[in-house]
Amino acid sequence: MSVASGVGRATRLDEVMPRFDFSRAYRLSVPAPAAVTFAALESYDIRESRTARVLMFLRGYGLRAARPAAPQGLVASVTQSRFVGLGERPGREHVFGLAGRFWTPGGGLRTLTAGEFEAFEEEGCAKAAWNLAVEPAGESGSLLTTETRILCFGKRAQRLFGLYWHTIEIFSGAIRISMLSGIRKRAIANRGAV
Repeated sequence: MSVASGVGRATRLDEVMPRFDFSRAYRLSVPAPAAVTFAALESYDIRESRTARVLMFLRGYGLRAARPAAPQGLVASVTQSRFVGLGERPGREHVFGLAGRFWTPGGGLRTLTAGEFEAFEEEGCAKAAWNLAVEPAGESGSLLTTETRILCFGKRAQRLFGLYWHTIEIFSGAIRISMLSGIRKRAIANRGAV
C-alpha cells in the first residue's frame, strides 16, 4: 500500500484517498497561465475526446460513442459517466471517484454519493479516485496533471484488480493523455483572452 507523500501542495485527491494500492499520474506543460488552463479544464467535455468516448463506451461507463452536439463541461460530462464528484480546490483541481468490482464484465459499479464514496470499504471491491489539476509554472505557464489512485478491499480484490490493471492500464492512460491534450489545446487557443 502507498501513502500520499505530502511533498509539495496538498491536493483534494490526497484528502479523498491518502492511502492507495495502485496509482498512475500524467502531466503536461501548458504555455498558458494557470487561470486560463483551469478555465479550459472546466469547459472541457470528456466526450470531446474520441479516445475517451470509444474506450469508455466499450467499458460500459455511460458515454455514447458519438461526439456531443453541445459540450456540457468537465463536471457534467464526467458525472454522466457514472463517476461521482468528490470536490475541488477552486481554480486548481477537480476530483472524481468510482467504486465497484472493476475487473468483472459489468464492473460491479456502485452508485454512491461523495460521502458514501469516502466511507466505502466493501470487502471484495475497490474504489478509484482521480483528479485533474492545474498549478502555475513560471511566469506565464502552467502544469496540467491527472492522477488515478485505486484502493482495494481484501487480498483477493487486490490480486484481481492487479491483473485487471495490468490489462487496461494502457487504455486508461490513453484516456488520460487524450483529456490532457484536449485541455492543453483549448488553453493555448484561449491564452490571449486573459
